Amino acid sequence: MRLNVTLARTFVALVAFAMSLTLTADDDYVIRLHRASKIGDKIKFSFTGHLLNSMVLSSGKKVLKQQLTEFDATCTGTYTVIAVDEKGRPTNYKIKIKSLTQELKDSGKKEALLEPGSEITIKATKKGEEYLKDGKPLSPNLLSVVKIFFTLPHSNCTDDDIFGTKKRVKIGDSWGINVKAIAEDAKKDGINVSPNDIKGSTILEKVVEANGLKCLHISSGMKTSKFSVPLPPGFTLAKSSLDAKFQGDFPVDLSKEPPFSSTSVTIIIGAVGVSRENPNAPPVTLLIKNARSASGTFAPVEEKNP
Repeated sequence: MRLNVTLARTFVALVAFAMSLTLTADDDYVIRLHRASKIGDKIKFSFTGHLLNSMVLSSGKKVLKQQLTEFDATCTGTYTVIAVDEKGRPTNYKIKIKSLTQELKDSGKKEALLEPGSEITIKATKKGEEYLKDGKPLSPNLLSVVKIFFTLPHSNCTDDDIFGTKKRVKIGDSWGINVKAIAEDAKKDGINVSPNDIKGSTILEKVVEANGLKCLHISSGMKTSKFSVPLPPGFTLAKSSLDAKFQGDFPVDLSKEPPFSSTSVTIIIGAVGVSRENPNAPPVTLLIKNARSASGTFAPVEEKNP
């Protein structure tokens, strides 16, 4: 009898386990990408990033002008939220640097750009935004590195408005992005693109654990190969493309900040013009490429009571 009871209990346990797997597989989730920050929030971060900026101006086979900047960068430290907008997005950061390095691709030179303990302030102003160290603007090179990792909101839309969904979704579900909102936002920056020429989707890939939190790993992608931007006088657009990818771990607990996020954006613009000095020369071509990527991990800093 004892053996039968043991077998019966084992069977019940197996059935319960199987049911739990079924229920887990069928769970649906609320998607919330934007998490409102609060003044005083202090976050520990660790970033890696890459930037490529290139411009080639040529006529026929002759290169008239060429510029190339490419580097890898890393940044660790903590940031404190000083101010937020009405949607809880930081508009003023104080960043305390633990390490900030840059490695140039052409020379392989790697150097620390700031001493440990250095502080940078980033804040929105009526004229735009300020990136300051000791009350002074950052140098152009330092600014290009910091901007890979830290930016301020330039849109009224949140990530939920663009990439989110109001429906509850299950693992493997995907949904379209808000192409109309993207086109409207781009227009404010002088970029003209039709919603019909933007393609993209978001997918709930899996459930993961990060920083001890149950998280939804969500990825999104967006492409367009038909948009126009302001060009130098005498040039007409020949080609344009944008390829953007985003991913992150978003806690099921909606009060928690995502512990991981990653972005990559590549933009290519080609234009053709006529030489003002020699109208009979071969057409002048302009090719611009900008590619940047950044990945970061984040964890709240718990202040110890004295």
